[in-house]
Amino acid sequence: MRRVVILLCAVTANAEETACAAHEDSGNQVVGPKVPADGEVEQMQTSLLQSQTTHVRALLAKRDAPTDKPLDEIVSLLRSAEGVAMSATERAGLIKPVAWFHIQKTGTSFANTLYHTPAICANMLADSYVSKAVGDYGTWDHEAWGREREMCPGGFSKSYRSTLSFWLHEGLSRDTWTLNRGHFVTMLRQPEQRMLSDYYNKDIQPMRYPTGEGVWPYTSKTPSAREYAEVMAGCSVRQLTIDDYDPCYRVEYPTREDVNLAINRLRQGFAFVGITDHWDRSICLFRTMFGGECNSLDLINTRPFNGTTADSDVYDASVLEGWTDDRDGQLYKEGVELFERSLSLYSVDDTSCAALCGQLS
Repeated sequence: MRRVVILLCAVTANAEETACAAHEDSGNQVVGPKVPADGEVEQMQTSLLQSQTTHVRALLAKRDAPTDKPLDEIVSLLRSAEGVAMSATERAGLIKPVAWFHIQKTGTSFANTLYHTPAICANMLADSYVSKAVGDYGTWDHEAWGREREMCPGGFSKSYRSTLSFWLHEGLSRDTWTLNRGHFVTMLRQPEQRMLSDYYNKDIQPMRYPTGEGVWPYTSKTPSAREYAEVMAGCSVRQLTIDDYDPCYRVEYPTREDVNLAINRLRQGFAFVGITDHWDRSICLFRTMFGGECNSLDLINTRPFNGTTADSDVYDASVLEGWTDDRDGQLYKEGVELFERSLSLYSVDDTSCAALCGQLS
């Protein structure tokens, strides 16, 4: 039996943010995306730099220049006392155009918060919102809301439109990561709860090899929650590290190197990290940081599965028989730490949120 090991390396404009993952092929399938040949990486980087906007090129030039400032200018500024001293409008200006990184089953309703932020969508009506009937999955509904470029001029990234366009949970390519670094916003969810929400809310789909060939990885047509979880583990990490239109359905199981890369990207490129399990506080933090009035539509799950609010969707994890998602668990732990640090830095607590948004649930 032949044994092939492929070393996959993710390289970004910042040489310090590089990670490699070894994938093994037992004989029939080569698992992992195509590794660029010699010279292709340099050619891709040259092409990317030539196509970047003036704003992005200016930021990258500052990062490459000798300086005692942190490499990740926007993110570091927002996580500093200097950032706290800025106005919410000024902070919102830093993250425009916003790139919403929507991990599946973490809350499509977060779109409402973005749409109701004046600095992002200056002309969006307060009673326009994503629901089961309108703007389903967070995609922009031109018929209900009008033209996006008129409602949200310059509000959203054109190079990463994961949820606003057809593909709902797109992964990160090197290009999209470099172009949108510092402009990403996301929500993370407790891994086992996210997994069970995914399991109960949709039809089970086949997985795919990097070649596009489909495979049914389960032992039956109706896999148990435990079997489904074992196959789909590390979905959040996959989305942060695999260049694919729907990376959670790729067969590669995330390595420890993949987890480290995902955590580094979360630290270095995400201006806002909220927690689905603490929905109200997440929305209150976003409002404190980037402005806008609290809208009751932002504080509820406007696309409910069982009619409950986002904070009370708690599934019985005993069906997983003790299984836990080790890969996504590490990423979630980092996300919670970033979230709690931001709460402390911006003095967001029950009292401030009650004054801003009303009593927390």
